[in-house]
Amino acid sequence: MDDIDAGSVPIGSINPRDYRFVMALARRHNAIVFWHRDRNGVDWQPLLMPLERRRGPRSAKTGVEG
Repeated sequence: MDDIDAGSVPIGSINPRDYRFVMALARRHNAIVFWHRDRNGVDWQPLLMPLERRRGPRSAKTGVEG
């Protein structure tokens, strides 16, 4: 099987410029990055997952007076 283990890092097949850009975005937005294959299984794509929930305006439906 030619697939890469889930624990291995695909850095060798990612453009270093793209890698640095994505990691800078992750630091700026306090997120972690998951690299996954695209639909065709060819290119690696980043998925940024924020570590904190975004804080938005409170809804009147929450019952919190403010």
